[in-house]
Amino acid sequence: MTGLGLASVAGLGAREQHRQLWPSKQQQQQKQQQQQQQQKQQQQQQQGGVVVILLQGTEYFDAKTKRYVDMPITDVLQMIGRAGRPQFDTAAAAVVLCQEKQKGFLKRFLYLPFPVESCLHLCLPEHLNAEIVAETIRSKTMALEYLSWTYFFRRLAANPGYYSSELLAEDCRGGGAAAAERRRSLICCYLDGLVSRALDLLLELGCIQLRLPQQQQQQQQQQQQQQQQQGEEGGEAGGEEALTGFRLVLQQQQREKQQQQQQQLLLEPVIEPTPLGRIACFYYIKPQTAKRIQDKMQQQVLSFVEILKLLADADEFDEMPV
Repeated sequence: MTGLGLASVAGLGAREQHRQLWPSKQQQQQKQQQQQQQQKQQQQQQQGGVVVILLQGTEYFDAKTKRYVDMPITDVLQMIGRAGRPQFDTAAAAVVLCQEKQKGFLKRFLYLPFPVESCLHLCLPEHLNAEIVAETIRSKTMALEYLSWTYFFRRLAANPGYYSSELLAEDCRGGGAAAAERRRSLICCYLDGLVSRALDLLLELGCIQLRLPQQQQQQQQQQQQQQQQQGEEGGEAGGEEALTGFRLVLQQQQREKQQQQQQQLLLEPVIEPTPLGRIACFYYIKPQTAKRIQDKMQQQVLSFVEILKLLADADEFDEMPV
């Protein structure tokens, strides 16, 4: 096409393209109104879903144990904390549906300051194995002394019912000097049993071994104890002159108890680490996992699939959701 026809067609095409690229004002207003309506709906949905939190039950199904278990109190607090928007709301509500037997427990931890408890008793064998490898612990008495310097020991004395049902029953009986002494003895028995079970587990898994102290070591310990006693007696010689009657008898009883404890230490077996315990400590794996790998590797030559299954069966993956 040439001449006037081409010019007229080109002009029409340019005008049509210009009209499609630039929408009218009515279309722009309609889009703005739609966007405003969507924003209002979203705000209304947020207000209805965030101001009120409804927690339907405080249990969940644990696939590992194949039963329903209680949710951790920290998870419950986190879900309740979702109620309310910091910039828009000044008040919010949270409704927790639970069984009647859990009502008092949840009230105690939701309305009172939440204490931070220790979980050392759940993984005590791993900690004791590491300290035995480092030669910080060489006997059961040293293990008990090690626990006395931990945060677990402080929380056990402050809140014993959290760690043992027997201690909880004793804690609810009331106060008094006799009750405090009975509570103290129960805590000591609980610690002794806890350490004994952990050491028995390490001994069964082959991570530690026991041996009786040699005569030379016993003689050295006796000499050190005698020197300490002589130093204490020399320092207290001037004070004993002023002590008479009941105080003097108490000091003699304390010395007799110390001598009995020292004699027990001389007869107590020495705890030593094994190569398996050193491997578990060096690679930061549980003693059960190290024992399982050792047993499987000694039986036969494993294929790639069997090695992969052996790694997947490690106790470290128990907390991973499947």
